[in-house]
Amino acid sequence: MRIPSLLALFLGAACAGPPRIPFDEGTGWHASVHSGERWSNDRYIEEYNASGIEVYLPVPGTEGWGWELGASWGSGSGDASEKINVTRNNVTAVEAVDNHRESDIYELTIGVRQTYFPDSVVQPYFGVGGAVFKTKNVDHFDVDALLADPAVQPKPPEVEHFQTVDLALYLRTGLQWRILRDRIRKDSEMLVILDLRGSFGHEFSFVEVSLGVGYGR
Repeated sequence: MRIPSLLALFLGAACAGPPRIPFDEGTGWHASVHSGERWSNDRYIEEYNASGIEVYLPVPGTEGWGWELGASWGSGSGDASEKINVTRNNVTAVEAVDNHRESDIYELTIGVRQTYFPDSVVQPYFGVGGAVFKTKNVDHFDVDALLADPAVQPKPPEVEHFQTVDLALYLRTGLQWRILRDRIRKDSEMLVILDLRGSFGHEFSFVEVSLGVGYGR
């Protein structure tokens, strides 16, 4: 997958028109749900699925910039080696063992978004903001070979732990299709959303491509 090409395409579309609030009347709001695939630099889960919910609140008089709030969750698993303390004959040393990790990733985001072409059926947008992550890991250490030595006292074969809270900066862009305008109620619309987001954090970073559906005015 050519991530740089997608980023260039969406960013070009997002910056192609004059910024305006994408609603004809009122302050407007959009709520949406989405699901997509993430490609991360985590050595255990390089690729996993994530889903979430979002609320977008345009602010009058701010040249089209509005607040966006979101929450997402994902899960994945993978294999890598992990260093653990191993005691042999009362002498403790650090050794690398094979480990299977199952992870649950929770995320909260807050940022701002600019939406373009308010009268168009297809609207590009661009957003920037911050995220907070919390990750639950369950490690399954392969200690069978170590346990074969009666002099060894390794860690338990399974350990559950939470990683420390991680902060990240995100950039996003995408396209939203406005459908069923005024069909459900006056000044309302349904949305189909294609989103591309890059998140850059201390613990891990990722690129996410997702599809979503929304409703609002």
